[in-house]
Amino acid sequence: MRFIIFVLIVVLANTYYLFGQEIEEVTIGSQTWMAKNLDVVTYRNGDTIPRVTDPKALYTRTYGAWMYYNNDPANGEIYGKIYNGYAVLDPRGLAPEGWHIPLNKEWKTLEIYLGMSQEEADKTGYHRGTNEGSKLAGGSNLWIDGDLKNNNEFGKSSFNGLPGGYQLYKSRNLGETAMWWSSSLKLSSDSVLSIRHLEATDSSIVSDAIFLFAGCYVRCIKGPPLSVNCNNPGDINIKIYPNPAQDEIHILKYEGRIAIFNSLGIEVWNGYVQEGASIDISGFAEGCYIVRMKDRIAKFIKW
Repeated sequence: MRFIIFVLIVVLANTYYLFGQEIEEVTIGSQTWMAKNLDVVTYRNGDTIPRVTDPKALYTRTYGAWMYYNNDPANGEIYGKIYNGYAVLDPRGLAPEGWHIPLNKEWKTLEIYLGMSQEEADKTGYHRGTNEGSKLAGGSNLWIDGDLKNNNEFGKSSFNGLPGGYQLYKSRNLGETAMWWSSSLKLSSDSVLSIRHLEATDSSIVSDAIFLFAGCYVRCIKGPPLSVNCNNPGDINIKIYPNPAQDEIHILKYEGRIAIFNSLGIEVWNGYVQEGASIDISGFAEGCYIVRMKDRIAKFIKW
């Protein structure tokens, strides 16, 4: 007996304006994504993000920056801006208000909705799943010939992933690769972020990681980055004390970069901590906060 499994993809598209800029969005399953790559020059608080004009120079920066592929604004009109990983992690917020840069697990949610199994989604590297990459892609005239655009499911999700290449010591792979940041640090490093990319020669989605000095595109997802629920203690192997706290907290059994979010999902603190070091929370408003440590979370109450 043979069974044929059909994956029904429901897509809803919408356009609205945010601070005078047109924002196109697409709802895929339970998630709403921007339908284009991010194209901003300021952080959420209004601070300017520095532009790099030398295609060889982005990888030398240790602060947030952006550039056009090969420093050509015409590429920006098509593909958006390339940002380094430092901009992704900047506490001033790269994503506009009401949006965030997806976590690794949010990319997995998208992949699973498109038909990938949980087992395949949890893998890293190439050849994960089947044709989910073709479903994410768009702009067939921009891709070089290969398995990605020749798949009959090409473009079915309306995500419209375009082959804008990426940036290391030079701009690379225009027409061959679409590459996006996640906001999840790799468990083994505080200088490497998880990414997703599509390749013209492969119909699947690649899960990989790259250093913060590299340049990739950003595709934002709607809503707060994390759901804050203080009835759930989070990872019980990570201890925060005192909890509740008034002026400062200490984190045990962890050393590395953390981010703290308020109950609205807005990032209020980001930095590297030593085990047991104190974090000043005296300026925080009263309420529940979530602490993200790579892909682990813990929670505390400020009173």
